[in-house]
Amino acid sequence: MKSGSQLSYAYFMVWETKGLTLEQVDRMMEEVGSPRRSVGWKPHSTFAHDMGMDTKVHGGEIAHGEEKARV
Repeated sequence: MKSGSQLSYAYFMVWETKGLTLEQVDRMMEEVGSPRRSVGWKPHSTFAHDMGMDTKVHGGEIAHGEEKARV
């Protein structure tokens, strides 16, 4: 009977945080009201994007924020 109560506890009380940064976990807990619905939550952006530190490579160019540099 112990395993049934452990399974119930995990299903109702434990948030799904696999693959998320701490900032994304914080945002998820603000947006989602229940641990049961945390499995379907997807991050809207990355922490690097929120901080303006994301770097994307497009056709030999590295775009960082508004600046572009030829590589």
